[in-house]
Amino acid sequence: MRRRPLLIPACYVCLAIFPLRGVALDPQSIFGLVVILGVVAAVAYRRHLFHLSLVTSCLLLALCATSRSAARVEPSDLADFDGMPVRIEGVVSSVVRQDSKTTVYVLEGHTDGRDLPCIYVRSLCTEARPLISAACQGERRIAIGHLSRPAPPALPDEVDVRTIAHQRNVSFMVRVASSVRIQEAPWWHRLRSTIHADITATLEASCTPSVAAVVRALALGDRTGVSHAQMLGYQRTGTAHMLSVSGSHVGLMFLLVSLLLSRWRGTTMLIVTSTCIMFYVYLTGAESPALRAAVMGIAALLGHRYERDVDGLNVLYGSVLILALADPWGIDTISTVLSISAVAGILVLAPRWVDAARMLVGRIPSILQAMSVCVAASTSIVVPSMFYFHSVALFSVAANMLVVPLLSAVFVLVPLLLIAAPLGVAAPIVWCMSIIVTSAESVIAVAQSCEEVLMHEHMVIVLAFISTAMWWWPLIATTVSGAALRFCCCVAAIGALTLVPAPQRPVVWVYTCRSGNIVGYTTPHITKMIAVGTSTGRLDGRFLQWTMRRHEAVLCDGVGQWGRRMSRRIAFEVVGSRHVDSARTTNRERR
Repeated sequence: MRRRPLLIPACYVCLAIFPLRGVALDPQSIFGLVVILGVVAAVAYRRHLFHLSLVTSCLLLALCATSRSAARVEPSDLADFDGMPVRIEGVVSSVVRQDSKTTVYVLEGHTDGRDLPCIYVRSLCTEARPLISAACQGERRIAIGHLSRPAPPALPDEVDVRTIAHQRNVSFMVRVASSVRIQEAPWWHRLRSTIHADITATLEASCTPSVAAVVRALALGDRTGVSHAQMLGYQRTGTAHMLSVSGSHVGLMFLLVSLLLSRWRGTTMLIVTSTCIMFYVYLTGAESPALRAAVMGIAALLGHRYERDVDGLNVLYGSVLILALADPWGIDTISTVLSISAVAGILVLAPRWVDAARMLVGRIPSILQAMSVCVAASTSIVVPSMFYFHSVALFSVAANMLVVPLLSAVFVLVPLLLIAAPLGVAAPIVWCMSIIVTSAESVIAVAQSCEEVLMHEHMVIVLAFISTAMWWWPLIATTVSGAALRFCCCVAAIGALTLVPAPQRPVVWVYTCRSGNIVGYTTPHITKMIAVGTSTGRLDGRFLQWTMRRHEAVLCDGVGQWGRRMSRRIAFEVVGSRHVDSARTTNRERR
């Protein structure tokens, strides 16, 4: 068995980070703990207590990493501060979305409010302003606005703001009323923003908006232009990894550089290729999957250059260790967990799939080798997908085998488009890119339709087990006919699940607003609610907008003065002919 010396340190550091993230320590306590842990590690090493020395050293590294990262404050113990005016002074750590109407960015710095002590946190700031005053990563800003907590979704189909806050490592949401830039961003951040703006302008001038959004997400990892319906299709079919910079993008970049510099050899080729990969990672924002892929790619290049046997799993453990120490709060984000799980599955499961298939059919064609990678990656992310998304992509293997080559061709055409656009000869390239993106989305639409037919949310675990068995059970057969029979059995089992009636379990929810509360439950066929409120405040427009989007029948009763007004308004303007007590037509039907 090959030794993997980075496995234990990576596990120890990651396990130590989780409890340390929830501990608030002052600088004196951190310094004292660092000294104590350092002494313990040195004494244990001198006394040949290597395991104790390793554990202590890993705890020391985790403590140093968490102490210098921005603290995430859990605001659950701070009551009655929703809407409180605050002032934030800090650095823009990332820009989430930016257009001519709205700028959304993460501001990391000191936050001070009327009832809130001055604390150092990250906040997600939403600011309505023209693009000329756009935020830039790395600049210092002072923002004044109103604070709100990342609350759970109040309505059944609302976005979970807590998940967004966790992914961005933010503690508060801020609606910015005004802000001012007090210090320019460093030149490298300004350079990246300029390059992003130029590439975005070229794509928007050359392609249609939908194609330009997909190409921008594919090349730069910027998914702000991709519509919710498009992104949902990519997620349900297991191909969303192509819209965020990860190992496939870094591999394609390595392939392009290798083809362009095919005559170069030795150290020069290593330096140039590594520089290009790191520049691309920097250009795309240096997210965790991209950093992991860059570290593994450069380690593989070094091993090949100096003729060393590079263990892929050991390199993966080393990249996880680097990511944990660089960003302790991002080690358990969805993108990082899915990326690490997929790579681990490719390194561990893909060779076993190929070996088993070779014993079954003999010589392995290229299509089966490509399928082995898709099977290994898809089956390795089943458990994280169940945990985060409560779903399983049944057709991810087939969708990836068709969509990934198409979008990879678009990725290769992007540099050609950027060169040809200033010369005025970009029309053929744009036409090819549009055709390829349209073809990929057609495949995704078909796969998504099949997913919607077969997916039963209450049988996610059963679907996960059957879909995994569908790709691995045939490999233990002794004949090709036996393997085909086992595969058909799994497909028939998945098809039989479509005949199982879905339970009509209602979703119970409570919506709290300033003037009253609304309690209700929702099923696929009806939504029934009771509005309760005795005040004379104004009606809640947000809830009215949500009710207008309902496709099922809606029943609403009111208790109290505000509750009865809210119920009558819903019956009059929103529900219309779907309400049992109203003969009015809805706004949608009038239009």
